Amino acid sequence: MTLKATRAQQVTDKDAEIDALKKQLDDLEATRAQQVTDKDAEIDALKKQLDDLEATRAQQVTDKDAEIDALKKQLDDLEATRAQQVTDKDAEIDALKKQLDDLEGNESPTGDRQGRRD
Repeated sequence: MTLKATRAQQVTDKDAEIDALKKQLDDLEATRAQQVTDKDAEIDALKKQLDDLEATRAQQVTDKDAEIDALKKQLDDLEATRAQQVTDKDAEIDALKKQLDDLEGNESPTGDRQGRRD
């Protein structure tokens, strides 16, 4: 092989090595870009999952608050009903006591009823 042919072969070999290194570099850049894209997608998925969990938690808190409010209203209603029942019973007791007093007031000390004698 002549010097010129050897030089040409070396240049060709170097060109092939450069091409191989360029291809390897392109492959690494593509892999890195894909990894970044994959990580970005994973980050987006995790952010969405976090948002969904926060929304679910917020909804649960809202639901619990509504349940608490409903139970408080029910308790208030029951308390109002109980208070009204007590008032009604007190009025009934007062009416019965008045009737008793009226009846006792119409009796003589001996137990005879005093009434009008016409």
